[in-house]
Amino acid sequence: MSNTMIAEPPQQTFTDDYDRMVAELMKIAEEKPTLRMIHSQEAKAIEEWQELYPELALYIEVTKEDFSKIYEGKLIATAESSIEFLDLDKDPDRRDVVHLTTYGKPIGEQPILLPAAFWL
Repeated sequence: MSNTMIAEPPQQTFTDDYDRMVAELMKIAEEKPTLRMIHSQEAKAIEEWQELYPELALYIEVTKEDFSKIYEGKLIATAESSIEFLDLDKDPDRRDVVHLTTYGKPIGEQPILLPAAFWL
């Protein structure tokens, strides 16, 4: 008597969700609904750019850095999502330039309250 096993198809939930998410992100990247090109001529400290453009993704051309930190740069573009910056690296004028993608400071930043056990 032979034993026949029927293999169940592998679950595609993760792959389908992942593919759907990638498709949505690529649609945003193509449409660029909030991309705003700035092309700043003035270099400023990264923290200063983050203060000036709260809660936005920032695409910055690095002008001053060392082995451990980026200090300043020129703001190239802003957007609500950094996915909108995908095509900016493909520009031939920007290929050999170091760029930083960061986010502006959150609005309404609240202090973190520690439980009383940590006060002692």
